[in-house]
Amino acid sequence: MSVQLLENILEEAKKPSGTWSYEFITETHRSIKRLRDREFSTIVIGLSDFFEKSEDNVLTKFKIAQLLSSIKIQNPSRCEEVYQMVKESLLKASSELPETQLSIPCRKLIETLYDQRETPIRQHHIRAMSKEPTCVVTRSTNPAPKATTPDSAML
Repeated sequence: MSVQLLENILEEAKKPSGTWSYEFITETHRSIKRLRDREFSTIVIGLSDFFEKSEDNVLTKFKIAQLLSSIKIQNPSRCEEVYQMVKESLLKASSELPETQLSIPCRKLIETLYDQRETPIRQHHIRAMSKEPTCVVTRSTNPAPKATTPDSAML
């Protein structure tokens, strides 16, 4: 199953469209989630080998970088070991891309696979006040001063 899936992915990546179709990427993610760990590794290593050794254009490699990034987002715990195995080859291959409009975004996608600045997701709880705020009205003990008029001031 993993070999056929890899072939389908590479065939789709070579198409001239700018990115993956929603239908294809959704079905690919479903298929990847059903793979056993060994098959999962085969897919990632195959994508990495293609990225490294292929003479295809930067658009095709950019699409592979997009897919590797989305696979990591969808399967973070499964990716740790296999992504570390292909780290050097991916980073080296991305640094050697010919200068085009997509080479910089492609490099950045590959670099973000290994960005260590990620922070773990923490659940924050906001505690609500248990009682409603009260409004306090104070009254002055001093009586209000009497108004004076110009006529009464003269008396």
